[in-house]
Amino acid sequence: MNKLLFLFLFFLIFSPSYGQEIKALSIDHLKNDDFSTCHLQDELSEVKVIALGESSHWMGETYRAKVSFLKYLHQHHQVNTFAFESGFYDMYKVNEKLQKGEANRQLILRALFGTWHTTEMLPLYDYILASQKTANPIQLIGTDCQSLRISQDSLPLDLERLGERLTIEKQESNPIDSTFIKSLKNQMRLSNYFKAVPLEDTLILNQGFTTLLKLMDESPLPSEDFLFWKQMIKNLQSDYRKRYFPKQYLRDRQMADNILFWSNQNPKDKIGLWAASSHLIYGTEHIDEKERHKLDKRMGTYLRNSLGKAYYFVAFTAHRGKIGFPGYLGLMKRKIKSKKGTLERFLAKTTTAPYSFISFRKNSSKNDLLTSHLQKANLVWARSVTMNIPKACDAVFFIQEEKLVELIE
Repeated sequence: MNKLLFLFLFFLIFSPSYGQEIKALSIDHLKNDDFSTCHLQDELSEVKVIALGESSHWMGETYRAKVSFLKYLHQHHQVNTFAFESGFYDMYKVNEKLQKGEANRQLILRALFGTWHTTEMLPLYDYILASQKTANPIQLIGTDCQSLRISQDSLPLDLERLGERLTIEKQESNPIDSTFIKSLKNQMRLSNYFKAVPLEDTLILNQGFTTLLKLMDESPLPSEDFLFWKQMIKNLQSDYRKRYFPKQYLRDRQMADNILFWSNQNPKDKIGLWAASSHLIYGTEHIDEKERHKLDKRMGTYLRNSLGKAYYFVAFTAHRGKIGFPGYLGLMKRKIKSKKGTLERFLAKTTTAPYSFISFRKNSSKNDLLTSHLQKANLVWARSVTMNIPKACDAVFFIQEEKLVELIE
């Protein structure tokens, strides 16, 4: 039996046809933002959303690879909208400034979680800013219902102005009053914490939002004027409800809805989506039952169900190294090393290239051969999870050595 297994793996690794499935990539590919050897032109021609996932946060080499790949998609695959796992309103305000030529690095950082406040990310932010002076300026959108610093600074005032706009001619009282604002600020303060928004605040918020929606529906102004605010209200409601209904995964459902909202308003756009792989994965019915409940109803599942093959998920994953960041007595870093039987261990033994790319949309029979003996991968949480790999993602970007991030001072 062992001899047969050895012969099978020998054939699998050294078969010329199989070797063509693994696209070896060098450091120069990343430096030049050139992934043309992956031959993705036909594969991505009908794709609307290309999602780039990271198996955990604080992964320096993954960040570098994703930055380079996203720039390549912009340059060669008409991906002119970048979506981040960040606040829907926060990135909306950044995009307004971006189109006026008033954005800068610091503003972009204020719209992002601290997870991406690293030096590895700076080239991407500079690239986004520089693109505004080209024929293909990049637009930014946020997928998350959660509130970040820009929301905390300006959302209450923007909502108050919306209320005034809707009630001034009717001579009615503005539903966005001081009581509402107090509850809204309390919600935003708790947005990224495990504690639920107090029930009395949710009742006040719900009443205010219900009134706003009614006023928008009755307004003589064009309905298009209120599309953003109706979507924004859905985000705020999902945010304060998510702790009360954790099994509904309201955050992920709203993330997907925000992507579809943008796509429906801009049907010709291609979106490059940056988020954690745990949000982007799909086909969760093909994941081990012990882990499935943690990944069920994720953004990727909703997008796959809505867009079908027009949703394309690239899972970035590493064989070994360190993730996190230095300092803090070493408490914020950990080692990763792929286990026996995982896709990462297999690829590490198959190729010496620092990076590799595998598409599961090409030559499915060969990919079935690849995964027939590999039912584990570190695609989420940077640890081994049993899954049917080609049914959870469309491609894998493999990294031999992961590195710590360098925080922005």
